[in-house]
Amino acid sequence: MESNPHAPSPIEGRIGIVIPVYNTGSLVLGAARSARIALSGAENVIVVDDGSNDSDTFAALNSLREEGFRVIRQPNGGVSSARNTGIQQLATPYIIALDSDDEVTPEAPRAMGEILDRHNDVAIVTGGAIEVINGAEYVSPPPDGPVTRSAMREATLLAMASMFRRSDWKAVGGFPEGLSMGEDWVFWMRLLRAGGKVEILGSPIARRHLGEHQVTRGYIDPRQTTRAAALVRSENSDLYAGQEVELIERLNAAELQLAAYRYSYRHID
Repeated sequence: MESNPHAPSPIEGRIGIVIPVYNTGSLVLGAARSARIALSGAENVIVVDDGSNDSDTFAALNSLREEGFRVIRQPNGGVSSARNTGIQQLATPYIIALDSDDEVTPEAPRAMGEILDRHNDVAIVTGGAIEVINGAEYVSPPPDGPVTRSAMREATLLAMASMFRRSDWKAVGGFPEGLSMGEDWVFWMRLLRAGGKVEILGSPIARRHLGEHQVTRGYIDPRQTTRAAALVRSENSDLYAGQEVELIERLNAAELQLAAYRYSYRHID
């Protein structure tokens, strides 16, 4: 029998893509459809509506249901909660948590999955991205050099569309809930602390739309970033040994920033 050149490879059936959504309007259409193209079907693509209340988002989600996507709605619990909900519904060994305003590139999931197949010691496969700004595209290169806990001690170097193993996600307790920023940094560091390695693709793994609806690249809440940084430091204290004075200075600076934030916006914790 003649083989079908368009038939999905076995690896594609072992990859799941979870897309959390909160009021991102029609951008989620591009994210979900890119996942369907990359996996040659929507069977292992799950869209989790994290309590959206926007009519444009409702319309987009209804369109996805009509196209055969699995759309799960839950009360608003944050992006980590939505990711965890979606992953719990998947049985695939490999996972991509794709932001709803991003698109996965067509060949990336297969390439990343094949790396995980070949290397049991690799926990994360990442790569660069294509950034779309006002219709123009710019290439954001992948990390330069090995990605280790030490290299990530100040900030994440990994794209959200990186691939990881479902078993590792379960072993570290999933994405940390209660954080709305920096949650991916905490998650990646936990995978690395467990002994996993990072492999880097030379080609882009995602197209990221930078604009008013962007999920993770808009306003930075210093309260959330400070909490994420504190959690990373407490869980990786060996990386900061001998830097107590520097850390105290940073904490003092963060407290001043938080005080200014509360004063400006009249927020009281």
